[in-house]
Formats: sequence, C-alpha cells, structure tokens
Amino acid sequence: MSEIPQINTVEYSEMFDQQKSEAFIQTHEKKRWYDDFKLLFHMVKDQSFSMNSSSYLTITGALAYVVLPTDVVPDFLPGVGWVDDALILKLVVDSTKTEIQRYKAFIKQRG
Repeated sequence: MSEIPQINTVEYSEMFDQQKSEAFIQTHEKKRWYDDFKLLFHMVKDQSFSMNSSSYLTITGALAYVVLPTDVVPDFLPGVGWVDDALILKLVVDSTKTEIQRYKAFIKQRG
C-alpha cells in the first residue's frame, strides 16, 4: 500500500481563494464529498466563528488543495482525478472533528 502524501497546509492555506472556492462549490454539488467541502468552506468564511489557528490552516490548506488543479493526482484524469481530493477532505474532517462539532453547535445556537 502506498504512503499518503504529506501536504504543506500552511503553503496551501496561503493559496486559498474564496472566489475560486465559491465557484468550485457551484460546479461540484453532485459529488459525494461536496457537503464536507461546503461545511469546511463555511467554517473559514464565517467571520463570527473563531477557531484555533491550527484548524484554520489545516482547513484552508485542504480547501486550496482541492480547488487548485495541481495536486498529487491531476483532477483531469477521469475516474481517479478526485480521489486524492476526497481523501484529503476525509482526513481533514476527521482531524478537525472537534472544531466541526463546535461550528455546528455555534450555527444551531445562532439560529
């Protein structure tokens, strides 16, 4: 089994682009991992929600990785181009579970 590639979340978080992410959301609504991407995007976009800097960098890094066409498995490859992106999202959702739960409670409380 091959090793999961390490990504530099700080480097990718610096490449995070809100407009590209919004366009990406509109284009990929039918994908299975769309809800995870959308939730993470709203977490970093929501200025009234405060999260620790480590989670912020991890999430923005993952969002940039998914949105940018240059990654480990190029997105244009049919059938496999999005596998690494979905894997990155899964890893980030799993590693930021506490922040995600806090955000969901925050949204619910806000009404």
